[in-house]
Amino acid sequence: MTFLVLAAVLATGCSSSSRGASGSSTSSSPLSRTQLDRQLCAAYETFWNTPYSGGEPGPAMLASERALVTAAEATSDRGLHDTVRAVIDGELGLPDFYLHDTASQFVKNAGSLPADTKAALASVEQNDRSVRSACKAAGRPVNG
Repeated sequence: MTFLVLAAVLATGCSSSSRGASGSSTSSSPLSRTQLDRQLCAAYETFWNTPYSGGEPGPAMLASERALVTAAEATSDRGLHDTVRAVIDGELGLPDFYLHDTASQFVKNAGSLPADTKAALASVEQNDRSVRSACKAAGRPVNG
């Protein structure tokens, strides 16, 4: 069920629009690439730090994920966009979301994870490091 919810969020959140990462219309001058990257980094941080203990995502998780997808679609930095999307897509190969609250569980259970889950986790972790590095370079480090 988690996979269906995540897939639905991804499918509906992929269209580009004239909306900024906050979801409001951008009636003033367009945001710069750096501003859009920083908004994406802020949304990534919010997603990473959203409370989660496993199982079905709650309303806060879904909202933070929608905001992250919207921010990813708004940025003109295709590399950062693609890496964030790879983290989100990689979550589909995991039994639970890999977030701040569950990262220690993944580390603790690493030895007993099936090979495909270990591979998915390694990919998500690598992409997470890339996102954090890009955010730091944009002047908006991800905390947590």
